[in-house]
Amino acid sequence: MGDYSNIGTASGSFTDDAGHTATPQDTDPSSYFGADPHITLDKKTNGVDHGLNIFQGQPVTWTYDVKNDGNVALSNVVVTDDNGTPGIGDDFHPAAILSGGFNSGDANQNGLLDVGETWHYQATGTAQLGGYVNNATATTDAYTDTAGHSRTPSATDSSDYEGYSNKALTQGFWGSHTDAWDNIPGNEGNPTKSAVKSGVLSSLDVNPSVDDPATVGVDESKYLLLGDANHNGLVDDDHNLWISISLAKSIESSSTSGDARVIMLQQAIAAQLNIDNGVAQPFNLIDEAVMWLKGQGAWASLGVNLDSNNDGFIDTNGAGTALAGPAVKTSSIAWNKYVDVIDPASGIADWNGGQEANGEGLKNALMWFNQDQLVTSGPGGNVGWFNGTTIIDEHPNTLDQFWLTLHEVGGLTGIK
Repeated sequence: MGDYSNIGTASGSFTDDAGHTATPQDTDPSSYFGADPHITLDKKTNGVDHGLNIFQGQPVTWTYDVKNDGNVALSNVVVTDDNGTPGIGDDFHPAAILSGGFNSGDANQNGLLDVGETWHYQATGTAQLGGYVNNATATTDAYTDTAGHSRTPSATDSSDYEGYSNKALTQGFWGSHTDAWDNIPGNEGNPTKSAVKSGVLSSLDVNPSVDDPATVGVDESKYLLLGDANHNGLVDDDHNLWISISLAKSIESSSTSGDARVIMLQQAIAAQLNIDNGVAQPFNLIDEAVMWLKGQGAWASLGVNLDSNNDGFIDTNGAGTALAGPAVKTSSIAWNKYVDVIDPASGIADWNGGQEANGEGLKNALMWFNQDQLVTSGPGGNVGWFNGTTIIDEHPNTLDQFWLTLHEVGGLTGIK
């Protein structure tokens, strides 16, 4: 490719009758130019090729650099992005970054993508929840050589991100916005209405109220269902626990007490309300909280069971205004004993001899979820840890992987 020349030589020999010899010879050069019309495309998302972690709702900038790495000038550069939906027909063309009316990479401003030049394009958007990949294609007009042969340069590249949720709300928020989950239509105050308008809350009342066949003779509208991982308001697994809204409101809006049961419930109620508000939990976290409250699984025989008669409702005093039974101290084994929280079905290898977390660690996991530190990118996405700058220690958001994330972060109270 490029310039090529060669010289042809013709020669002969002739001897006449007198014995004289002549060696005629002639030369003639010719040449051609081997055209190589070619481009490359380098696409990035917020300056990163692949593996970017970002919170949903944050701004995204895609950049597209088209370089002429061939040996002929090219015209009419066009960049097309599939918008993350190949084959749907909603493609778009990123805008050229201009300088003086020309692409900022057009050094001589002749409107041609000259050899060695890199032209720049850009598009912006907003990060969505979950994994997102968009593919771009760059083309130019066909280049035709003097022999009539044509070639249309084209290049493709992709970049991606994982969009994590930062929409969880703290126990303090839910405690001061009890009208957002009390199932009393029209009871919502202006702060709750404003939160709905701004998108902080998904609805005026996030607590699902449905008639559950499993709770005959019960007015579900007066209760909140803990362990409702799929937010359908139904008791559909072994890890559910009803709590009256009046008691839940009292617990959620109270200051921290010395009763480990109340401390756990404050974060568990907030976590359930975040799930009801549309935030994807770290898989199995809310079920783990219910298991602690009911003394099930790894948390059995630690002295806590808020459903002693196994009717699916939290045990209360006669008036229903407080938990039944004596307080559980934060110095108790229920709070401090490390247990094996990893389900063998998860495929995760035990660490610390199978003593990975204690009750306080579980409460903290709920709290970190409610504070957008233990974050997910939605169902079927990932779970990771937000360290204040970026998201680290990601794993697929499947059974018990959040425990592995917390273990890898290291140095967290209640987690080995």
